[in-house]
This record gives sequence, C-alpha cells and structure tokens, in this order.
Amino acid sequence: MKNHIIALLTLLVMSVSMHAQTISKSSHYTAILNLHGPDLVVTQVKMPYVAPQFRLYTGNTIKIPIEVTIKNKGNEEARSGFGIHTSLKVQGNKTDGETIVRLAPNQSRTLKMTAHINASLNGRYVRFLATVDPPGGGRIPEQGAPKGGVVHETNENNNTRAVNIKLPVYTRLNPKNLD
Repeated sequence: MKNHIIALLTLLVMSVSMHAQTISKSSHYTAILNLHGPDLVVTQVKMPYVAPQFRLYTGNTIKIPIEVTIKNKGNEEARSGFGIHTSLKVQGNKTDGETIVRLAPNQSRTLKMTAHINASLNGRYVRFLATVDPPGGGRIPEQGAPKGGVVHETNENNNTRAVNIKLPVYTRLNPKNLD
C-alpha cells in the first residue's frame, strides 16, 4: 500500500508540474526539467528621453518618467484575480505601477511609471529597483502576503531588476511673486 501511494504521488507531481527529459551531449547525460507555468521577469528599466525644455521642477522633488518592461518567460499565461502588479522603489520609497490582467507566454509589456526623486540627486546616478508581481501582488500588505506574489510562477526568485540611471540635469522654476 505504501509503495502504491508513493508511486501515485510521483506520477501526480510529474504529470502536473514537470516533465523530465534526458539529452545526450558528448557522451554526457544531463537531465532537464521542463517546468510548466508562467515566469514573470523585469527585462528592462529605463528613463525615456526628456527634452531639455521639459526638464523643469518646483519644490524639492523631481518627477522622473520611468519605463519598466516585463515579460512572461514561462510557457503558460500569467494571470491572477488581483491582476499582475508592478512596483518601483527609489531611495526607499515605493511607487505602485500599472496592473495588467494577463500576460501570454513570451509576451512583453512596457509600463510607464513616475518616480519622485529628491532634487539633491539632480544630475546624479540613482538606483531604481523594479518588481513584477511583488509580495502581496501590490494589493495585500507585504507583511502577511505570499513571498512570491499572487501569481504562482515556475521561478519566484527572478521578479526584480535593479539599475543605476544617471538623471539629466533639471532646472528649478522659481514662481514669480504675483503681488
């Protein structure tokens, strides 16, 4: 009876989540596991070109446009009842990005966000950390949320990308006294 249960569990795991293949390569044999499911990754984080005449700010905060490109590298559609959420962290501040309904296998999508940067970093390098499907999926507080987000993926450890971007120089506008 014990052997039957073990055999059934083995078959269930193999049929539901993965298939094993053996490939011959120069008389060496390597086992490759083909995992089935979505795999969300951030493929690019960049600041689009901002014309000099639009590089203006007031106060102590510069609003920087950021584009985050995500991709489903898996072999199944990525979706969740909460949607697929993105976030951006800059200087310890988290900005919520767009939420999309689904992403097909090998499909990419570029999402636009706005980062609020302290003006003291004007013209300097700034570290941006983009995440797709963050813990809690952006809707549940991170403390009680599933660590890998709400979309069950084949790899939950590749959902972030950090880049250092040099900010262009922005010009501060001083409002004129209207007295």
